[in-house]
Amino acid sequence: MKTMKVLCIAAIVFSAISFSSCKKDSIILPDTEHSSDKPGDSESPQDTIPSDTIPQDTIPTDSGDTEQPQGPGNLLSQMGTIKLSYDATYQLTGYDSYSNIGYTIVYENGRPVRLNFTKHPSYAIYTYEGDLVSEIVTYNGYNEVSYRHHFTYANGKLIRESQRSYISGFLTVDDYSYDANGNLIRIAVSGAASGQESDLKFSYNVLYGNYDSQPNPMPLISSEYYLPGVKLFTNNPGYRETPSSKELYTYVYSSAGLPVERATKLEGYSHVPAAIHRYSYW
Repeated sequence: MKTMKVLCIAAIVFSAISFSSCKKDSIILPDTEHSSDKPGDSESPQDTIPSDTIPQDTIPTDSGDTEQPQGPGNLLSQMGTIKLSYDATYQLTGYDSYSNIGYTIVYENGRPVRLNFTKHPSYAIYTYEGDLVSEIVTYNGYNEVSYRHHFTYANGKLIRESQRSYISGFLTVDDYSYDANGNLIRIAVSGAASGQESDLKFSYNVLYGNYDSQPNPMPLISSEYYLPGVKLFTNNPGYRETPSSKELYTYVYSSAGLPVERATKLEGYSHVPAAIHRYSYW
């Protein structure tokens, strides 16, 4: 029982980056439930944590040696251990999770065309259909395809993502559902070890709900990719539920209505202090 408690608490800490892609390590967010052999995903969410404490965010501070230009004040620059960077035109130019995951974003004609991973020799190339990204292909340092992501949309909303690993051969398909306000309420996850769509079998759901009415500042960015102009969350969810756990979220807001702090507790563990994740803006 003590071991299970340790693992559940560890899942709260790791969920700080789940909003980047919502279900991936980083939202919001690939999912912590996914087995992953993607580049940079070697960090484990199951680190040993004392059962009566949850570590808070460690937020690096600027040395003060370099004066940073003033931003608009509403661009998310840090959430927990995820750091986002921008250029002078407010374009998102980088992702860093202060671990072994990070990349810079290369633009052409005002839209992303390539990711250069900064902590391992990989890169990703974008393909567009109109203004929306239809595919992102990740290559290793030998210019071999490692992963292929294909995206399907309806009315500008992401409704399906297929993720094919050329390392394991595994195919994962995520189907996205939204409420009337455009907030993600369900990710239906299916998989096929054979890599064939005809062999896909439903695996589990990831559920979100109890949204507030305040704006969610997180773009659709994760350790694997950034999708410009696409958001999974209009507002901020009050919970995230998987078959194994339910995380409960409460927020503190700025005078502008943006979240500046999120407290995360695991349902059924009321005696455990909340994990606190803080937001910074540029």
